[in-house]
Amino acid sequence: MQIKGDRLSAGEVRGFFDRRAAAVDGGAADPRVGLRHLAAHGMLGAPELRDSFALIRCVASSDLASAFSLWAHTMVLECLATSVAPELLAHAARLRHATAWGSTAMAPAIKHLAGLGELPVSYRREGAELVLDGRIPWASNLFDEDVVLVLSARSATAGGEPVVLAVDGRHPAIQLGRPLPLLALAGTASSSVELRGARVRADAVISSDFAGYMKSMKPRLLLLQAAYCLGLASAGAAAGAERLGRAAAAHRREHGILAEEITSLGQRADALVSALDQAGGVAVREVVEVRLRAAQAAQSAVQLELRLAGGVGFVATSPTARRYREAAFLPVQTPTEGQLLSELG
Repeated sequence: MQIKGDRLSAGEVRGFFDRRAAAVDGGAADPRVGLRHLAAHGMLGAPELRDSFALIRCVASSDLASAFSLWAHTMVLECLATSVAPELLAHAARLRHATAWGSTAMAPAIKHLAGLGELPVSYRREGAELVLDGRIPWASNLFDEDVVLVLSARSATAGGEPVVLAVDGRHPAIQLGRPLPLLALAGTASSSVELRGARVRADAVISSDFAGYMKSMKPRLLLLQAAYCLGLASAGAAAGAERLGRAAAAHRREHGILAEEITSLGQRADALVSALDQAGGVAVREVVEVRLRAAQAAQSAVQLELRLAGGVGFVATSPTARRYREAAFLPVQTPTEGQLLSELG
């Protein structure tokens, strides 16, 4: 699957993010510059999932932190894609133009859907408003208050159903935590979100059918995560290939097997994305498997790259070391490796 159209070629996208990767990793550059660059070329909020998939994969082959910010931003646009409420449409417009930043605070919803925890935010209805209280322990793209958060909330009253809604980070009753000093992803401005009696209009609700909505979004979310896993895997495999000349025969065989697996996983993901674009059904189990194996392939690829690079790859500022740190994030990204394995089991 390739980036198409007359906006930016895949090579131009990689060139832009290649030049910024070390600075983003070192905290000297801001991923929002990348989002603005893509917005200036009309590449945010593509109507077809295949275009977003290809773009995220392409960016991840240069810089996972920027790709992760792009993924979070894109997922908010995906969540708003069928909205008709004026406020939600306004949020989507700001996101497409990169004048606001999308944050999918949906990790608790994914865990709740799997029966692994309660939703940490509650709501109660007061007239035409919903009042939100709670704390989301992890969300990304919390650069400043110009953020649109998609989150889920449980009803504070008996018999009420959970909802999915979008809220404006500029709300005075919403407090964004200070960015955490993360391994490899410090540039993604990831932290907590607290809502203390935040009053929002009822039309902030994207869906009142929590289970149905989450099940419909889950394949899209997992495949766009697989996109950045595959981008990192491809980058690690390509860097490793440059060092195969003097490598041991066992390492050459391992690299060949990995390269074939990455190609196969990419083809499977492309087929699933195309099916979703055509409003076809997909086997959720296959989506889960592709997401899991793409993350595992990325880890294997960068581990092999490091072995092939030797000491030079162990220098903390090297691209090899950066990719190694980036890959360490994939097993703990929600849904975690453990959650995916449990689901397949």
